[in-house]
Amino acid sequence: MEVHEDQKYIRALCSNDFVLIQEIYDKCSPQCKNYVLKNKGNLDDARDVFQEALIIVYQKCKELVLTVSICAYMNPIYRRKWLNKLNRGNIWLRILNDVGYISKDANENETIQTKESMDKILAECFGKLGKNCQDILNMMYKDGLKGDEIAAKLNIKPNAVYQRMSDCRKKLRISFEQHPDYKELKN
Repeated sequence: MEVHEDQKYIRALCSNDFVLIQEIYDKCSPQCKNYVLKNKGNLDDARDVFQEALIIVYQKCKELVLTVSICAYMNPIYRRKWLNKLNRGNIWLRILNDVGYISKDANENETIQTKESMDKILAECFGKLGKNCQDILNMMYKDGLKGDEIAAKLNIKPNAVYQRMSDCRKKLRISFEQHPDYKELKN
């Protein structure tokens, strides 16, 4: 593959060439702004997301070789950043991500459109789990606790917690996959 002419922007990031870095903002930030504004965001959100995406590119600048334009390269980065911000704190989406129902390569517009349906199905399946599984998954996803912390709270051995976490996720995944509304969404 041929190196894209926008590789100059990657070199500019590595060398802190402010003139070319400003060109990146001028060239690519309007696309980010439009995307964020169309998806429940404001101008401050768009600026923050674009800045975070640019930082990611900066962190990779020494080994990054562009084969597409800088804007095309940054597009999925800021889209994923914005999607993550939209869904921060959403236990259902975090579970969906964990069990593999939201692909890292998923089309963000499709993900946002079907999220409400998936949330409803997952909440229903979650409600069918036993109290023990609900407690463990809530501590894991909602409270953000790690296995050792959950073990300390429940006063059981960490290995037992990890096994329960795995079993509970599996039960939830099976219930989710067998839900009739999920089967309709997949078709």
